[in-house]
Amino acid sequence: MKYQHLPMTRDIYELNIQDIQNNLIAYGYHSKYLKKLNSAKFDKEDVHYISTYSSFIGEVYENVIYELLLKYAISQPLIDKFVLKGPHQDGYTNDKNGLLIDRNNQIVYKSGYKDVSEFDGMFFIGNELWFVESTIVKTTVSLKKRLKKKSALLKLLFPKMTIRALIILTEGVIGANTFPPYCTVWITKQLQDTTLIDKLIKQKKANHTEFVKAKDKKLIETKDIRFAVFKYFEKLSSLLIKLRASKDTILDFDYLRDQELEQYFDIFSKLYIGYLTKEDFIRLYNDFELDDIVDNKIIVTIEKQKDRFILIYYANTKPKNSRNKLKKIEILENGELKISDKDPKGFTASEVKYMKYIWKPYHRFKPEDIKKIDQNLTNLIKQIYILSDTSIDNAISLPMISIKYLDCNIDLTQYDGMIITSKNGILSLEYNKINWKDIPIYTISSKTANMVKKYKGNLQYIGKNGHANKFALELIDLLKDKKVLLIRPKKVVSQLKDILEQNNIICDELITYETNCNDKLTKNDKPPKHSIIIFSSPSTLNCFLDKFGWDKTYMAISIGYTTAKYIPEYINYKVSKHTSLKSCVDMAQKL
Repeated sequence: MKYQHLPMTRDIYELNIQDIQNNLIAYGYHSKYLKKLNSAKFDKEDVHYISTYSSFIGEVYENVIYELLLKYAISQPLIDKFVLKGPHQDGYTNDKNGLLIDRNNQIVYKSGYKDVSEFDGMFFIGNELWFVESTIVKTTVSLKKRLKKKSALLKLLFPKMTIRALIILTEGVIGANTFPPYCTVWITKQLQDTTLIDKLIKQKKANHTEFVKAKDKKLIETKDIRFAVFKYFEKLSSLLIKLRASKDTILDFDYLRDQELEQYFDIFSKLYIGYLTKEDFIRLYNDFELDDIVDNKIIVTIEKQKDRFILIYYANTKPKNSRNKLKKIEILENGELKISDKDPKGFTASEVKYMKYIWKPYHRFKPEDIKKIDQNLTNLIKQIYILSDTSIDNAISLPMISIKYLDCNIDLTQYDGMIITSKNGILSLEYNKINWKDIPIYTISSKTANMVKKYKGNLQYIGKNGHANKFALELIDLLKDKKVLLIRPKKVVSQLKDILEQNNIICDELITYETNCNDKLTKNDKPPKHSIIIFSSPSTLNCFLDKFGWDKTYMAISIGYTTAKYIPEYINYKVSKHTSLKSCVDMAQKL
């Protein structure tokens, strides 16, 4: 079950710190530099001071949220386990790899002693793992990028669990309604307790004397969590092996299309595929001027942007009387070179250092190799989008519809059976606490039938055809001389009820839910050029066109002929042979 609407308490919304002030003092804060600025009576209107102060407030806010979440988790029946951090846990672990508590008492995943990702909190609900991100920043662009990395990493660490995120922001934030469907967003008041803030700035060291350590059977340490090991740097080299494994091509371009790589691009941002000598690089770009290149290697990587793969280059330089400097080399659309410095302590620097020991002579590219790779990458991406929340291998889920369950009630004892054409019909009955499990259920598909089985309902029949009208024809003999109830959304396009009544079957209707366009989607979610769009229903079609319009480079597939009737004339499309999303994806892969 999904808990997309995990309820926020008033204490969290109002940042009620009355009972947690002593605990907040026990946390460590990076306040040394801020103290110096205050001692020097630095201008508080100066941009530098504002930035430093804001960073400190962000630390305090994160700890406030964590302490409030800790209390919340203990009292919230939905939450099964909650991971301890900060002063509440037993101490950091100086391990090379794993999910652990670091020296700053934060939850991190390390690989080769490097922090791959940090998590503000973590808890479990059934087979769902939730990670927490809390921040006072007013724009969410960089946060969304971090979420992709963290979500992809956790999917590798916990392959049998569903990964969700709890995003906690403050009032006034921009883009709070544009997070992916796996995110639940809470908005709190801004942290404005100046008495507490001043106290935390001035304290000389953490005071644990009045600290109250949380105790509850729900609370666990990172050492109690089982996870699959992910070795960051070793994976980089294994991906290189796969990409360069083909003897027939310079690069395995088919593997670049593989769904497996999607999550690795989210984690690494780039894949290392080989290197060029400086001389060969100049043959490609004769205006290149960069001296003192270490080992005479210019590293070639592939980055995946929204609508394309691109080549990015890196070079370690050793200027005289200076430390090594890592340079990033980009080729702009006008063909000019852009060279910029990379953080010597960042992940890219560590990756380049690691790959130094991986490169072999056969990893070297010639200029003509790069030209061929660049040409193939240009037309490589044809992403498949299904306009549904259903997860299908080799396709990207883009939920166009949000479901709202409607308040209703019904006496089912007057009916001989119930017809259900969507899993949302079952969930809506559960939402309204209607006693439905004894009545014979006739479902349109195995997917809906599985939901009936999950709730131990009286499953009578599973439709052989996914089209509602054809399903109605299947029911005629089964429902002869019976009175049935059709559970349906507010808007329908089929004639199921009419067909049954034309065949002397009494069919009442109960509207239990409605479908609306997903308000969380923005223009940033629009599929890139050359994508294949799978229309799963007339409503998803209409929502997609309203939200994004249609790009002439798109290709379209309809799940069936009913949906196809609603496709505008200017869109060329194909119809799937079978009314299933899997069949649509299979067709898309062959286009």
